[in-house]
Amino acid sequence: MNEASIAIIYDNTIRPDTTGIYFKKGLEEMEGVSIDHYNSKSYLDDSIQDKYDLYLCIDDGFDKNKPIRIYKSGVTAFYAIDTHLTFKSKVLKAKLYDFVFCAQRDAVKKMRSIGINAFWVPLGFDEILHRKQAVEKIYDLAFIGNINISAARRKLVKRYKDKYKTFIGKAPNSEISKIYSQSKIVINLPIKNDINMRFFEAIGSGSLLLSKKVNNGEDEIVQDKIHYVNFYNWWDLDRKIAYYLSHDEAREKIANAGYNLAINNFTYKKRIELMLDIINFHIIDKKI
Repeated sequence: MNEASIAIIYDNTIRPDTTGIYFKKGLEEMEGVSIDHYNSKSYLDDSIQDKYDLYLCIDDGFDKNKPIRIYKSGVTAFYAIDTHLTFKSKVLKAKLYDFVFCAQRDAVKKMRSIGINAFWVPLGFDEILHRKQAVEKIYDLAFIGNINISAARRKLVKRYKDKYKTFIGKAPNSEISKIYSQSKIVINLPIKNDINMRFFEAIGSGSLLLSKKVNNGEDEIVQDKIHYVNFYNWWDLDRKIAYYLSHDEAREKIANAGYNLAINNFTYKKRIELMLDIINFHIIDKKI
């Protein structure tokens, strides 16, 4: 059987740690596929070669809407990530592809309502870069991200920084897994209702994730108080932090169950396999 040829398209010049690099690594771990990476400017200069079975564009904020499927004979697919922030621009691009995979479940229903062939494929984690590390737990709480992006995140600093041993703020991508592994609890405050990368990277680190309940599909992939713990408001977060910091066995039991689920189900290799399974289920003349 011939190898399936895949062109993966994303910009990595502005952000070298863009999500596309993880999907590329996931593809490289698979047998029976050959991969070429093209940068997003390739849409504009027509430099993507006309030879692939699949043209997979990973959302990178480069929302130029040149219709790739007009001049390519293979299957085209777009992975839309930030639909919770820029839905209209994602829709303009999504309309140009044969298959659209949404990182956020609520975007699937909205896209399907306007005729887009959309499916839910959540984000994931890189089991090598965002791995569980055998290090001492020196932090009670950790939150890695942009604090100034929302009032809730600024409140997180004021509420817990002086009360607990914390790491709150930005960190290099290469340090995320170490910081999470050094933390008893990782807090996730999404920007809106998104199931973000932090959600999966925290669970994959082997530490307990406390994540705000957003009702956007999380109950379909993880179980509350089995693999992670959700919270609804600040009072609920206060009491759950206090409880799990004082109950080591309960905390570590959930953290370990979450880690085992993540390592078997939430890697980017698993995500790309799901994409290919969906595409192959819906096409007749060629299998990728």
